[in-house]
Amino acid sequence: QEELVDRYGDLPYAVNNLLNIALIKSMCHNVYISNLTQKDYEVKLIMYPKAKINVTGIPSLLNQYPNRLKFYAQPSPEFIYQLPRFPKGKVDTISIFEDLKKLLEEFKSLL
Repeated sequence: QEELVDRYGDLPYAVNNLLNIALIKSMCHNVYISNLTQKDYEVKLIMYPKAKINVTGIPSLLNQYPNRLKFYAQPSPEFIYQLPRFPKGKVDTISIFEDLKKLLEEFKSLL
């Protein structure tokens, strides 16, 4: 991102979004998340079936996000995360990206 700004100046909104998506995909891969999908205010994070995680850390992670993060033990374990709600028509994608990055950083505690 810094190199692009140095070379081309301020980045368009779409380019910033693309860079954030690439970063989130990379972070998902690093914590054994194979699939991340968003529908409205709900984000589903599906882990690799044989992810090498410390399952005893899951309750602690859930406690950090009361009423916002749920876990479903399945062959491919799933977490459901509720994004913060924004006033109607005021979706803030930068805030969503930052929120997801913070959550994925917390997933490192499971490794």
